[in-house]
Amino acid sequence: IAFNDIMRAVGEERMKRWIPIKDALDTGALVTAGSDWSVVPSVNPWLAIETMVTREMPGGSEETLGASQKISLSDAVRIFTAQGAKLMGQRDIVGSIEPGMSADIVVLNKNPFEIPITEVHTIHADKTFIAGEKVFDASSAESQAALKAK
Repeated sequence: IAFNDIMRAVGEERMKRWIPIKDALDTGALVTAGSDWSVVPSVNPWLAIETMVTREMPGGSEETLGASQKISLSDAVRIFTAQGAKLMGQRDIVGSIEPGMSADIVVLNKNPFEIPITEVHTIHADKTFIAGEKVFDASSAESQAALKAK
């Protein structure tokens, strides 16, 4: 959907607060993310994280959608990690990397805090560990075959 299509449907005034994530965070609300699968073109969380911060099309665009609702990269990452864990009632065991927490971890190909925000959507997992056991390695032949099959 193009920004102009949404603006025509809801009007310019409502567009200022389109998907009011910042307003919700500012109230202290528990904001979490969802994929709306199968409506969205991708369940890649980095796509959503980038657009929460920029309020633009992935990779950047001239138009913004609800610019007043931009949030920080730290807040966007927290929405997908600690906030989601809290919503599930599991914040005491998952949602952050710290002693005593479950050893489920994803090793990324890039640090989202060290690249331009308009490149965050290109991040992918290099390795995934569940309960401390490696379950995915992008460099392995088996993982490459599985990714190509998709």
